[in-house]
Amino acid sequence: MMSLVNDNNVQQVTSFMQEQLNNALDWSERHQLRSWLSALLCGFIVSLFHYAIVYFDSAVPGVSPPTPFSPRSK
Repeated sequence: MMSLVNDNNVQQVTSFMQEQLNNALDWSERHQLRSWLSALLCGFIVSLFHYAIVYFDSAVPGVSPPTPFSPRSK
């Protein structure tokens, strides 16, 4: 059985992916979306960070996470 993974295939896939990424970046620059996408990505990262803090701050991660409106425990 011949292996499907060889140096030539890896180089072709790598060059294809680089070309597609460059095309996507060129398209976003032509349509002036870079600043909008950057803001969206930063907002997503901040939201994910906040969610992780709340998730891991609960006694059992993911179960009854504390919120500002939770009653205080004695």
